[in-house]
Amino acid sequence: MNRKRIGVFGNSNMDYKKSLALNEIQNLDQVEFGFDLYIIDLIDMKESIQTLNDIRNVVEDIPVLWVIDPLQADEALEHLKSMNGKGRIKIEYRNAYDPQALMQAVALLIYPDLPTKRMTMDLFIPIFNEAHRIKYVREFAVKLRKLNALGYPYISIYFIDDGSNDDSNSFINDMIDAYHEENDAVDFKVAFHLIPLHENTRKAGTYMEAFRIATSDIIIFADADNAFNLDDISKLINIIEQGYYDIVIGTKDKTAEDRPFIRDVISTIKRIMTKPLLPKGVTDSQTGLKLFRGSVVKHILSQLDTKYGLAIDLKIIHVSKRLNLRVLEVPVYFKDREGSHIDVLVDSVKFVKNIIKIAIGM
Repeated sequence: MNRKRIGVFGNSNMDYKKSLALNEIQNLDQVEFGFDLYIIDLIDMKESIQTLNDIRNVVEDIPVLWVIDPLQADEALEHLKSMNGKGRIKIEYRNAYDPQALMQAVALLIYPDLPTKRMTMDLFIPIFNEAHRIKYVREFAVKLRKLNALGYPYISIYFIDDGSNDDSNSFINDMIDAYHEENDAVDFKVAFHLIPLHENTRKAGTYMEAFRIATSDIIIFADADNAFNLDDISKLINIIEQGYYDIVIGTKDKTAEDRPFIRDVISTIKRIMTKPLLPKGVTDSQTGLKLFRGSVVKHILSQLDTKYGLAIDLKIIHVSKRLNLRVLEVPVYFKDREGSHIDVLVDSVKFVKNIIKIAIGM
């Protein structure tokens, strides 16, 4: 392996030059370019947070190892919710007497494809009759491929076709073929797959199939129409990767652009009606960007059914409340796209009926 340049902001008693002797270590007091990794190990939490912000303001995609005292865990995790930038952020706890965990964290950040203790991700994208707006699907696929360059080599991307009756499958297959022609035949990184369902389930079946076949550490569910930023997806990955939350969901109600007035009104009514069914702090079950720890999805799957249709998101979050899972809601940027298959009035009536079913345990 080539020597890596690591910049250290630190005033603890950890000797990084000794511990990381095979790399080029430089102690820093301000952000400089040309490094493969930054380590922040500052005793004062305010200084530590400011340094992290400075790094992200200058270089948004470089990985950062953030070393803190265990008593600062809640404060650090809270700050991640507002972080900008795409790069990986790994929180580790300070222990100068046993630096092994820190050294392993450094190795996995600068060599993410090491064959030991790697993090794996499955990303599922539901599609239904997307031929008329396939450009958004292509744009989103290109965006997701950038996750590989951000230090996530072990990721599989699945398009789950919810019974389309147009040319969606052909377009997706052409896109997949083009990807494989551009890449080595044995390349497993950012691999694309298409899974067709035999009938339209109004989204419910796509979640159930995703949870059934998922095998990775982190499971991501994202709408196909390129409505979400890569920055927000990376932020949510950074949060769930720390291991505290079981589910991290994006909320779009405070950030959505170009949303029709009627949809805002109906969204507000839905939030009021669903509040008793949701975990504390969660107000928006319907946003199409959700991350799950792989260890919880099978427990959720056993309580799902295709009869919930578009209310499957609500059912999933309600089940998580009953299972006492840790759920976090984070505001994300969202842009409404034209060509939605949702009939605002008809589907809202169906949604209200499903709210009642979920509430009474049907």
